[in-house]
Amino acid sequence: MRVLQIQKKDGSSQDYDRRKLLTSLIRAQATPEQAMRVATDIESWLVSLNVQVVKSEEIKARIVEDLNKINPNAAHAYEVYKKAEAQS
Repeated sequence: MRVLQIQKKDGSSQDYDRRKLLTSLIRAQATPEQAMRVATDIESWLVSLNVQVVKSEEIKARIVEDLNKINPNAAHAYEVYKKAEAQS
């Protein structure tokens, strides 16, 4: 996968980081297997977009959608975790 830039809410950008995604999913109570599955699905989706920059809100929405299919409790926890992270 080519290096993709994630545009944060404050306008700054950072490189996509699979480890960061996996860590946030596991903190949201997804199992490591679920986290890997969601990360792989997200990466396939990102490649299919064929863009250089994606807004973090778009990725978050897609993560919640994917995670909700396999672990609704973790999907909810992920949303709460990301909201708390954004406020700090």
